[in-house]
Amino acid sequence: MENIIGVLLVVHGVYSLYRSYKGTETIHWELPATTYIFEKIFGKNFDKWHNFFWGTIEVILGVGFLIYINFPD
Repeated sequence: MENIIGVLLVVHGVYSLYRSYKGTETIHWELPATTYIFEKIFGKNFDKWHNFFWGTIEVILGVGFLIYINFPD
């Protein structure tokens, strides 16, 4: 089960990075209150940077999680 979670994080992170590269709408759901300031800062580039930020975090966490689960020492 842990491996599935790690793979899911990596796949979704890579997809987020792809969407960031293409410049399409954000694929993450958040409360509007948590994104209001960042939407004002980034303006029309909000979706690109939002996908890039979360995609990078998901890939790092997914790979780290897979390494930690499969190689505990």
